[in-house]
Amino acid sequence: MEGRKTGKMIKRTGIGTLLLLVLCLCACNVKSTKSLIREAKATYGPVKVISQSSGQDYSEVVLMDKTQGFEYTMSSGLMNVGMDGSSFGDWEHTSTDFHERFAEYVCNDAKMELDSLCGQYNATWEHVSREAFIMVQVSDPSDAKPLTEAIAGKLQPYNERKRLDLSAVWAKDSNENHLGSTPITTGIFRGPEEEKADEMLDVAKNFDSKSTYVKMEKKTLKDLGVNVNEVTASKAYSYYDEYPDEDHFQVKVYYFLDGNGRQFFICDFFVATERSDLEPYNNFY
Repeated sequence: MEGRKTGKMIKRTGIGTLLLLVLCLCACNVKSTKSLIREAKATYGPVKVISQSSGQDYSEVVLMDKTQGFEYTMSSGLMNVGMDGSSFGDWEHTSTDFHERFAEYVCNDAKMELDSLCGQYNATWEHVSREAFIMVQVSDPSDAKPLTEAIAGKLQPYNERKRLDLSAVWAKDSNENHLGSTPITTGIFRGPEEEKADEMLDVAKNFDSKSTYVKMEKKTLKDLGVNVNEVTASKAYSYYDEYPDEDHFQVKVYYFLDGNGRQFFICDFFVATERSDLEPYNNFY
C-alpha cells in the first residue's frame, strides 16, 4: 500500500514539474532593448548605442565598445522547446557576437606586426578560438617558443578588462602536431607536459584552492596499490597506446601540496573505482 502511495506521489510530482515547466516556457518573453544594453554594460563594459530594434519575438541592439572601439551585436529571441514531436513552448535565448568581433578587431589591428614576426620564422598564423587565440604553424619546432612568446607580448596591450585572460598563442608543426602554447597573460611558453601539469593543477584547485604543483612521475598501477579491475579509463586514455590490462601498466601521476602542506596526487587515468578509499582524481596519503 505504501509503495502505491509513493508511486502516486512521484507521478504527481513529475506531472506537476512538467506543468510548471510548460507554464514557464509559455510565459517567456524576449528581453527589451534596454535590458540588453544593461546586460552588455554589466558584462563587457561601457557602450555607445548604435542602433536598436525589436518586435514581438525578437530584440536586437548594435553597440560600440567604448573601451576598444569595435562594434558588436546582442540579441534576444525565442527558441521552441519540444520533445518526441511535442512542443512545450518557447524559451528566451540571448546571444552576442562580442568575442568574434573582439577577435576580429585585435587581429586586424595587430596584423602587420604578426605578419612581420611570422615572416622572420617562416611561419603562418590564424585566429582559431577564444582559447587558441592565435595558432602559428612553424616549419622548425624549435621556433615555437620564441615566436609564440613574441606574439603574446604583442597582444598583451589588447588585454583590457582582462579580455585575453583565457587566451594563448598555440603552436603546431608542419604535420599538425601540437608543440605547446604561451598564455598571453604570462608570456611564458609551455610544452605539452607543462600544459598538462597546469590543467591538472586546475583540477587540484577544485579540491583545495591553495594547491601548488610539485612534480609528475610515471608509476605503475601496482606502485599505487591499485588493481586494474578497480579503475575505469578516462578521456586521458587516448594519450596512452594500450589499455591497462596489466599491473605494470604505467600512468602519469601529478603531485601537489594542499594549503596545509599535505601531499596528494592526481592520476590522469582514474575516473571511477570500486574501492572507497580511492577517490576519483583526488588521492591523499
